[in-house]
Amino acid sequence: RCISDDEIFGGYYLQIVYNKLKKIKDVYHLPFKSVRCSRDLSRFYVKTKWDDNREKMRDYPAFDPEKPEGSQVLFVRKYSPDMEVYPVPNYFQALNYIDSDVQVSRHILGNAKDGFVATKAIQLFNGEPPEDKKAEVERGLKKKFTGSEGDRVVLIFSKSTESEVKIQDIGSTMLTKEDFTAVNLLIQQEIFSGHQVTSPILFGIKTEGQLGGRSEIIDSYEIFNNTYVNERQQAHEDTFNMLFMAAGLPVQKIMPVEPLGFSLKDEALLEVMPRE
Repeated sequence: RCISDDEIFGGYYLQIVYNKLKKIKDVYHLPFKSVRCSRDLSRFYVKTKWDDNREKMRDYPAFDPEKPEGSQVLFVRKYSPDMEVYPVPNYFQALNYIDSDVQVSRHILGNAKDGFVATKAIQLFNGEPPEDKKAEVERGLKKKFTGSEGDRVVLIFSKSTESEVKIQDIGSTMLTKEDFTAVNLLIQQEIFSGHQVTSPILFGIKTEGQLGGRSEIIDSYEIFNNTYVNERQQAHEDTFNMLFMAAGLPVQKIMPVEPLGFSLKDEALLEVMPRE
């Protein structure tokens, strides 16, 4: 839970509970979205839902091993030059591309839902009715022909003796003319860069020009470990080992795992294994 909060928000909160002997009794994870803090980081305020006025706010002092009593909150956060109180996530520079990914997917969904894919103008040659009648006709057309992601019908009332309805194209939006493949590749690349992903193949995404062999995956995993994982892993170990020592427990170490199972060829097995 702490690692998830750290990756999403750039930090996490732990509630430290002491017993009457002034030893650490329990450590609880506090959801990042549920905690607010004072500007000097001396007090922390917790509510499950901050928009619920009926819920009572809980108030805790900051973690201080010199005053081991009651409940305290330990705030662990990553340093950022423009940080004041709350941390900035490491993918901050990719937020525009993440939002672009959401907006493009909504646009595609809107095109799939709409009856009119291109933008249309409907002109009614039945005179100009009262405003309430215009609104009624417009609501009926929108309900039948448009989707939830935006109106695609422009309704025009004009005075004429002709009793006909004219529907004409007024052109599609610039976004629908875009090459979505190129846009999608750009968004993917920028999101990967923002998250310091050295090779998308580690996350199950095949990219053009990659062979996807075993050695390539292992090399990519080693680079990602050295450039991204190890530093963060060490920071988590330091935080929790500090709490372990304060509680009188032995220190622990996160055990690394291999991206692929260890394997030997049959010839190698015959050389090292006895006949039985």
